[in-house]
Amino acid sequence: MADGRRLPVLTMIAPVLGKTKPYTGQEPPDDYLDRFIQSISFAQGHMTALENANAGDFDDAVKCNIYKAQMGGKYLPVPAQDPYNGNANINTPATLRA
Repeated sequence: MADGRRLPVLTMIAPVLGKTKPYTGQEPPDDYLDRFIQSISFAQGHMTALENANAGDFDDAVKCNIYKAQMGGKYLPVPAQDPYNGNANINTPATLRA
């Protein structure tokens, strides 16, 4: 059910996802993520509204999965846990950056 509620927002950001090349190491990873996050920030209000209406519909884990997909150019697959941080889950934008 959450996938269906998420679809309009994903459709809204799909053109940006299609134009943005996956990360290949051409710049520092944090700079790439900052630029990518900024490029889809126009949809942030919709993401927040969806999350506020239905917890888990567009939370940090969903956003992190989108970001991980973009990082896949160089870091495919992005691991689920960080082996350098006690195998902490990589499930938020902050843990992806770390």
